[in-house]
Amino acid sequence: MKIKNFKLKNIRIYIKNIIFVFLNNFNQSVSQKNVKKINKIMRKRNKSNIVSKLKKINDLFRKFESDPFVCEAVAYYEVSVAKNPEDGFNKIKKHNILKNKWIKKNNLESIKTEFIPESNVMGCLGNHWQLFYYLMHKINIEGSIEKPNLLLKENEKITNFALYNYFTPYLNVIQNDSLYPKLESINRFFKTPMGGYFPFKDNNYPFFASINFINQLLKNVQNKKFDYFKINNTDYEKGKNILKKIGIPKDAWYVTLHVREGAGNELFNSKPLTYMKAIKEIIQRGGYVFRVGDKSMTPLPKIDGLIDYPFTEYKSEFFDIFLASTCRFCIGTSSGYWSIPTFFGKPVLLVNYLPFLDYYSLDERSLFLPKHFIDKNTKKMITFENLFKSHLGFLASNIQLDQNNIDIIDNSEDEIFQSTVEMFDMIENKRHNKEFTIMNEKFKKHLDVLNTKKYEFPLKAMANFGTSFLKKSNQQSYI
Repeated sequence: MKIKNFKLKNIRIYIKNIIFVFLNNFNQSVSQKNVKKINKIMRKRNKSNIVSKLKKINDLFRKFESDPFVCEAVAYYEVSVAKNPEDGFNKIKKHNILKNKWIKKNNLESIKTEFIPESNVMGCLGNHWQLFYYLMHKINIEGSIEKPNLLLKENEKITNFALYNYFTPYLNVIQNDSLYPKLESINRFFKTPMGGYFPFKDNNYPFFASINFINQLLKNVQNKKFDYFKINNTDYEKGKNILKKIGIPKDAWYVTLHVREGAGNELFNSKPLTYMKAIKEIIQRGGYVFRVGDKSMTPLPKIDGLIDYPFTEYKSEFFDIFLASTCRFCIGTSSGYWSIPTFFGKPVLLVNYLPFLDYYSLDERSLFLPKHFIDKNTKKMITFENLFKSHLGFLASNIQLDQNNIDIIDNSEDEIFQSTVEMFDMIENKRHNKEFTIMNEKFKKHLDVLNTKKYEFPLKAMANFGTSFLKKSNQQSYI
């Protein structure tokens, strides 16, 4: 029997408790049925519009409003597709209180354990972002010495084993087919919710807000027990040998570039050719550009210094992570790859990015250039202030944009180029760009005042903005 980092004695205790609960209380089966009903309503392909579907699941929520699992299911859909995602965030904020009451009611207080969603290592690459900051908070701020559990079947498909191996020392991985069905229920009951929301100090907040709070507190934490990853010597030498085969000089530096062109939620996509001016600027400065992704992407023109990596023989899970861990910085879009360099302490330039409020998840080393929002009724661009103080900043799906009468416009080639130049100024610590410095300092101060009372903790504006966007978004009164 293969059990990773898990004490058999504890497993017996958990199973004993679960059997006791199933024999003496059936509330959890009611929860399961209601959650399945919610999923069925939202996924049903009929003529019902999204508003009527949300109304139906909210009717169910009002009937079972003390059930934490119903709360979580309804909140998930409201965050994802409701006109105002804040409705869902307000629900999930109460989740921990409801869950603690549910645990007490069902005599589960003797079980002291925690599971993380398997989607953090099996879903989209960007889901590791949630896991990274969960560990940052749990280990460095809460000071927990207990490893969270991760329940997997033996042959589960891990998204990226090279990245997964950096996380496993901090997880209690249970990967055994005979134990899986016995622990599946407790896994479901004691799973920490991670989605568009995230736990911070016994509450759940929008993901960007929790990360912002965590980053503020981490500034005062010395000798972190969980910090940015460092690539190990074996992987470093392996990656260097691949670079040599590609023809990259020993002491060369490079930038990774990821431009999303995926299926589903196409508003996150961008046009790769609009990045060519920025690519040429990086090469002109003496660097190389590795465009990362897969073969479904639009091939880029052949230019000396540009490696269209997905179309090479060197494409691999390992080299994806190596490039992320050793790049000078990463240019990313609304997709998961850009988060990987940040795990290794690398700065990022986010271009054509949505949702707006993800800005708050970035630190001072990064630069933010979101897409432009246009009001369909007035045909005017929506100002930064309206995006940051209203629910519009949460919008992250086409169905939400339609409900709010919003159109989006991608960043232009010149905007992307200018922000790339500004990124170099930042990482090279050049202060000659006074306009960039002054505009950002003033606008970030304005944001700090604007968001002081948004949550129980004040949000702090850290990352800089591309000046082209600040100018175009009518922020002159603040900059």
